[in-house]
Amino acid sequence: MKEKELKKQLVELYDFEISELENKSEIELEKLLEKSKNEKMALKHNPNKFFYMKSMPKPKEIKTKTSTKAGWIIFFAFISVLLLAFILFLTIAFINRG
Repeated sequence: MKEKELKKQLVELYDFEISELENKSEIELEKLLEKSKNEKMALKHNPNKFFYMKSMPKPKEIKTKTSTKAGWIIFFAFISVLLLAFILFLTIAFINRG
């Protein structure tokens, strides 16, 4: 009975073919159902879901690696440019005054 319910869910909710599911065991059907649920949830929460098409392959999930090192480099470069500009304007002002 449980196997029939799993097949029914997979066919109705996740667009599987009955012929694909006929020779699978109950454990395989449960794994397939869990995998399909996870894929559907990932697509549901993805902001680019509008661009997905059924015929296209699913995008890979990539874990982003963030580092504050580049941010600190940019911050100190910005501060140093401001200081150099300040010093340049001060020297130009003293040269023009005298």
